[in-house]
Amino acid sequence: MKRIFTLTLGLVLAVAVQAQETYRKSWDFTKWSAETVENLKAESAKGPSTGAWSDVEKKDATQPTEASKDNCFWEVTHQGTAEGTTIQANGMPIAELEGLLYTNTTDRSLAIAVNYPGPDPSSSFGPYKGASYLWFGGSKKNYFVIPHVAPGTIIKMGVESHKVTDARGVNLYLGHGTSGTQLKDPEGNSVAAPTEYTDQEWLVPTDATDTPNEDGTYDIQIYNTNGCHIYYITVGDGDSPAVEDAKKVAYVAASEDPGLDGDFAWFYVSSMSGVEPTVILSSTTPSVADLQAYDLVIISSTVQASDAIVPVLKSAIAYEPVLNFNAALYEAWGLGKAVATDATVATVKNAENELFENIDVTAGLVMQNSVGITGVSLGEYFANDDILATAGEVVAIHKHNPARNAYMLLPYTTEAFADADQDVLSAILTNAIDIVASTKKDITATPAPSIVQDNLNGLTIVVISDVNAAATIHYTVDGSDPTANSPVYTDALSFTSPATVKAIAFLDGYNPSNITTAEVAIYSQAAEPSIEVAQNGAESTVTITAEEGLNIYYNFTGNADAAKSQAYTEPIVLTEPTYVYAFTTANEKLNSVIASRYVAIATLNAQTIRLDTIAHFDASVGPWFVDGTENADSLGNGKNSAYYFWGTTSQTQRH
Repeated sequence: MKRIFTLTLGLVLAVAVQAQETYRKSWDFTKWSAETVENLKAESAKGPSTGAWSDVEKKDATQPTEASKDNCFWEVTHQGTAEGTTIQANGMPIAELEGLLYTNTTDRSLAIAVNYPGPDPSSSFGPYKGASYLWFGGSKKNYFVIPHVAPGTIIKMGVESHKVTDARGVNLYLGHGTSGTQLKDPEGNSVAAPTEYTDQEWLVPTDATDTPNEDGTYDIQIYNTNGCHIYYITVGDGDSPAVEDAKKVAYVAASEDPGLDGDFAWFYVSSMSGVEPTVILSSTTPSVADLQAYDLVIISSTVQASDAIVPVLKSAIAYEPVLNFNAALYEAWGLGKAVATDATVATVKNAENELFENIDVTAGLVMQNSVGITGVSLGEYFANDDILATAGEVVAIHKHNPARNAYMLLPYTTEAFADADQDVLSAILTNAIDIVASTKKDITATPAPSIVQDNLNGLTIVVISDVNAAATIHYTVDGSDPTANSPVYTDALSFTSPATVKAIAFLDGYNPSNITTAEVAIYSQAAEPSIEVAQNGAESTVTITAEEGLNIYYNFTGNADAAKSQAYTEPIVLTEPTYVYAFTTANEKLNSVIASRYVAIATLNAQTIRLDTIAHFDASVGPWFVDGTENADSLGNGKNSAYYFWGTTSQTQRH
């Protein structure tokens, strides 16, 4: 029996370990990808009323602070469930959080700091370990569940209090919620909340009485004590390094053996591990689809502006990752102009950018030793790009479409490659190739625009919108299919006669959308009805008339919906005063404006009214007390009594 038990336990643990290997084991919140940041920005651009994320921190604020703009994003509309879900931004899972089950169900208590500068040193907040982290803002909440962790596993986290004068951190529990066993450190001690950054450890117990998952593992709930930052989570030894396939690189050059032309860049690229370069001659004209078969296109400085492939390369920008060494092509593309400088050191705009990882840029980026940097002045297409480095007043390095099929300029001429600091050159080339190639995305169509009509009397207003604010919408009103040459939609369109409106959306890096079509109709408005009232003692008769052929509806609330009103067929007899509202409808017409009339009852006046008007009472105290010494208290105030009054001046008139 003992042997059977041992075998059974071993089988359970084996199954647990096997299951555990199928789940993610490590998360790093200090390096948010360009795609994640772009999705957070896109979500924030929708506004707090429609987006799930916003860089506006305070609920009652309308604009982000200078520090928070594009640097920190708050989840303004929660996505979490008690069971846990994958958290998203802009309709896409946030890659850095995948594998964690989000269980927080409170708005504005989770934030993602992607590059959030520290607070005023004189405050009780900060200094912090870094500018990028996962921020648990609300206190005593269940935030995430780490699924399927085997007993005996150590969980590590980098934790930091948001307010350094207070001890704040997280507690871990078996299961979902906080009813399960609370985890302790490997020595069996409680894990105390820190006041400053601390690497902390918890041990998943092997002797817990809690009910495990079917595979013998436990889900682990992360619960915070108060506002704190999490920099990383590691389960056990973490995930094994991902083994990537070699990057397929199209190297566009003037000859089949670029090295013979003194193309030093080719020597670097062709000798890099994890890169499989294929030379594409600049005298050829491959299609953009041909180039999309590669993970990355590199443009050599040996390519001439007059070469046949140059227009194809322009068309590939935003549809295929492109790394360009050749500033001379900008003028041929119509996207800017090359500008030679005497500077050999570029000024780096953000030393924390991933392009400069493992490079000391304290004194700038040494790109050459004697040959000046040839930078570019950017045209309209690149005008809003991320500027990573400058040479004097000239752009030296910039990045376009950072989240998908990115384009980057690294202005190294053939001479500059030979003249450059080889250690810096090797590091920045490796980083640039990894960064740009990692943005490879399939080309999809941008969503089709929507067309909404607002019908007025003889006039129809048409509003065209797109889910992506960056898209450009082109339209036609004559029934023809719109193209990129059709008028650009900028504001609502007005029509006084029927028309066919068609719209299409274009977005850099996407295929054109499907065409949306709407038939614009013009309607006249039905004539307003007339309401007449005849008073006859204790009742009044309401008669409603309208033009022949119109349907009459009435109600006592001012509603304009026929489904929530009564059809008028005969005069209405009322015994209580009220307002009557009426409107007309007809086929192919808009509903009329609403007519209204107050209906009084002749016998109801200040002497006879018996209506309970409590609902209309003023909030002042006076009307609720009765004057008269027989009801007055010792202070001379009337006692609390409810009576019927006509106005607040007839307090002594009781009914």
